[in-house]
Amino acid sequence: LDVSNNNLTALPGHVCTPDNMEKLTNLKSLDVRGNMISVLPSGLGLLSSSLKVFLYDEYELSQLPSEILNEGSTALLRYLEICHATLKTKCLDLSGMNLRAVPPHIGRMAHLEELRLGSNPIHQLPDWIGNLRALRVLRLDKTGLQSLPFGLADCASLQMLDLDDVILLSPPKQILSKGVSIVKEWLGRLREARGGGRLDLSSLGLEDWPPELVMNTKEGQYASLKRLNLLDNILTEMPVEVCDLTTLVELMAGYNRMLSIHSKICEMKNLERLHVPFNHLSELPDTVSIIQSLRFVNLDGNNFREIPACLCVITELRDLRMNQNQIAGLPPALARLGKLEELELSYNEISVLPRAIGQNTSLRRLKLSYNMLDTVPPDVGALTKLEELHLTHNQLAVLPAELGKLLPPKGSLKNLVVTANFFKAPLSSIITRGCAATLRYLGEQL
Repeated sequence: LDVSNNNLTALPGHVCTPDNMEKLTNLKSLDVRGNMISVLPSGLGLLSSSLKVFLYDEYELSQLPSEILNEGSTALLRYLEICHATLKTKCLDLSGMNLRAVPPHIGRMAHLEELRLGSNPIHQLPDWIGNLRALRVLRLDKTGLQSLPFGLADCASLQMLDLDDVILLSPPKQILSKGVSIVKEWLGRLREARGGGRLDLSSLGLEDWPPELVMNTKEGQYASLKRLNLLDNILTEMPVEVCDLTTLVELMAGYNRMLSIHSKICEMKNLERLHVPFNHLSELPDTVSIIQSLRFVNLDGNNFREIPACLCVITELRDLRMNQNQIAGLPPALARLGKLEELELSYNEISVLPRAIGQNTSLRRLKLSYNMLDTVPPDVGALTKLEELHLTHNQLAVLPAELGKLLPPKGSLKNLVVTANFFKAPLSSIITRGCAATLRYLGEQL
């Protein structure tokens, strides 16, 4: 069969089907030279025992491995026979073939469930590996790989990744040790970060900041990063390398084991939202006061005994949450936060609410439930923008008449939660009738 010099990009369809290939048992010679064929049908491998003369242009067959082409037609037909067998076995074993690269045509073998590339001097796994959505097992042992491609994240069925005797720089060991699913998560999230302004590293079991990310930062890959999520890892301190991400607007690092935050955090001068709840923090570095861009700070579930002084000078602060700490009182300096709209201090040990609270006139929500308050200062009557006041589970026996000033329309209070205290009649029964009734009653006492 001579189809040479016909400018073909593929062998004729009626010749290439597996059924027709099996019928060409008498074919002795095939000449495909002088065409533009980059890959041959695997079915040609069925002719490996009968075909004596097979002529082709090595430079044209770019989709096939040059190492096989250089060995001659017998080796090529044997290679094609191996590929053809995968239609039944779903497994392609190319281990120990001295391949320097993964043959591109494999990217079209969507039926593959196992790919063996071990014991080859392969230094790079192509990104198109993600096209193999049915792939369950990938063996890369004893190769020269230094990193895994982002495309591996798209191998939805992948369950086993053999990397024996392979020293990878990326992903880092702490990711590799956690199994295939975490490896794919890691690769997928890093890919997303390159295309946008968010890097999600939550729930990956990180113990420290991976060296790979240090390198990426130095290379400018995160030059426009706005949001970093480190939620639910096992970090014992805020990685100092995070402070180099000076474009961050939001930093989420809750549910870790952090004991401290590095003073270098002051370099994050664009930071607006800081989430570090449920760690083991007992203090913040004084340098936090330099971050005047901060609008939101969440320190819930830590070990603070007082509100850090460095927060009381951030005049743009709108929302401060320090529920579930060990705070005993509020500092007078809190009154400086004239733009503070939400203050949450429930589940603490606060016994006195200072009169200076009346100076935080921008407050819309004040939550002080589950404390040890026995009085509420009359100054709360100055909080005319207050919409919610939570005082449940304290030791209150009375409420100040000045709260009546917060009844709409002169005030804004619509939600007053004061259950589980020690009120007596008639106040105790009036409270059960709701916020408006309670405020109206208190206003009548003025």
